[in-house]
Amino acid sequence: MLQKERIILMTKLAAFEQRENKKIFRINSYLKKDYVTVNVILTLFTTTIVYILGCALFLVARYKKLLENVQNVNLLRMAYLIVGCWIVFEIAFCLFSAVYYRRKHRKVREKIEAYVSDLKKLEQLYAAEAQE
Repeated sequence: MLQKERIILMTKLAAFEQRENKKIFRINSYLKKDYVTVNVILTLFTTTIVYILGCALFLVARYKKLLENVQNVNLLRMAYLIVGCWIVFEIAFCLFSAVYYRRKHRKVREKIEAYVSDLKKLEQLYAAEAQE
């Protein structure tokens, strides 16, 4: 005979699996350090591309003014400014992403621990039924 508690637990587990759609299990397959490192590196690449596009957009928007003052522009100072801003931009985004992905991995681990706990309860219910 089917137990009401077991059916409720099975429904809860199935809903969890369907709701999370295997994404949570993929994140859980990484160690925290590896997950954070991979995502910080991806953030580094994407923010570099965004920064380059932003600089290009700025230069295109101000090209007339830059061409008028080309003799007065100190290119070395401008290069230092661009590289310095890029370094600050990268450090800020990498720190932010490291904190974000650590927190995300921790939340995933908590959800997986609850899921595994429910699986163990279900296994105990089956074992208790088999003994009866």
